Amino acid sequence: MLNQLSVGRKLALMMVMPVIGLLATFFIAETELKASNDGVATIYDDRVVPLKNLYLISTDYAVLIIDAVNKTNAGLMSAEEAYRGIQEAQSRIDKTWKVYTATDMTEKEAQLVKEAQVLFLQANQSIDALQDKLSGMKGTQKGLLDQFDGTLYSTIDPISDKIARNYSAARSKISGSCPQNNRVKALLADTDCLR
Repeated sequence: MLNQLSVGRKLALMMVMPVIGLLATFFIAETELKASNDGVATIYDDRVVPLKNLYLISTDYAVLIIDAVNKTNAGLMSAEEAYRGIQEAQSRIDKTWKVYTATDMTEKEAQLVKEAQVLFLQANQSIDALQDKLSGMKGTQKGLLDQFDGTLYSTIDPISDKIARNYSAARSKISGSCPQNNRVKALLADTDCLR
């Protein structure tokens, strides 16, 4: 069949065949890269963002609630500021926790979430009692939160511990998802500051 083609057509065919091969290679490579990027995006959305959310929850408990109690009790913060800050923290914790629990989880993470739910109830009861006390206070009130200053740790620290365990479980899932992928390693490195 090739013997019947003219030299010009043979040359044209020799030029077109590599171009077709290159185009096919390009489309296959593009499809594979898109799949890889989608995988990394999923890891980021379902693993890295939740890690940041866990960090925010932990920070809100430690900084916005515990510190507010300590500062208010020491007379460094007004009761009104503490009340507002604690309300904001509780609202953000609830919202962030809902976002976190809506992600795809391992069995271990799901179990830790169930355990954390119980701890949240206990902490919220303590925080509600604190809010009741703060709502009746005005200005700086040194020494009037002694019943919460220190004792609030007993209900908040267990949540922090559970969040730390969830954080570790989530990091393990990221590591196991794609251990050879440099982008995943870079994402994990970015979350090291959250520990």
